[in-house]
Amino acid sequence: MSIVSDVLDESRLLLNDIGATRYTNTILLPVFKKAYLELQRRLIRAGVPIAKEISATILVTANSTTIPPGGGAGQMPLDILLPYRMQEATPAADLTGTWIDMQELSWEVDAFKGVTLDVWNWREEEIKLRGASVNRSVRIFYYKSLAAITAVGNTVAIAFSEQYLAATVAAIAAFVIAQNPSRAEALQTSAENDLEELLAYHTKKQQGLRVRRRGFRRPR
Repeated sequence: MSIVSDVLDESRLLLNDIGATRYTNTILLPVFKKAYLELQRRLIRAGVPIAKEISATILVTANSTTIPPGGGAGQMPLDILLPYRMQEATPAADLTGTWIDMQELSWEVDAFKGVTLDVWNWREEEIKLRGASVNRSVRIFYYKSLAAITAVGNTVAIAFSEQYLAATVAAIAAFVIAQNPSRAEALQTSAENDLEELLAYHTKKQQGLRVRRRGFRRPR
């Protein structure tokens, strides 16, 4: 994978500033951070699994009605952006692979408590539960945030994204710094073409993966 400085070099090529006389790393690094975060959001919206993760087992104690952020015991992972699936198990069975899918609700979780959690809801940046009368183990399938970019020597963690990022950085710089909207528009058009190819690559890669069947769950 490339590093940030490689992308910035290509951006300078598009900006006709190979010698970095105007667009230095110091100037372009904040622009890169903006483009990188936006790319993550666009990939998530497109369902690209570049940032998918599964949490370690989380113990939800009896009568608990939330899984809050924080990264500690009984909390969501620190890098979570958005959960999209949850499973539960008895604490004694979570090591044997006996996991049951939970149902995501788009409305408030009811107050009924049984021996299983059954349902969940994502609201106010935490996972809402109705609670169970006994301890339950859960694991979260989620979109994660990639490592923050802090220096030009950092790795670009999204494979084959360099051309899109270079064109996007150049487009933003041309519009904001050079105040050249026509050049910025041309560069942004190039970036969107690169994004189409990037999405096509990851979609084709995903289609080659085997799909794991979800376990049967008897109706309540």
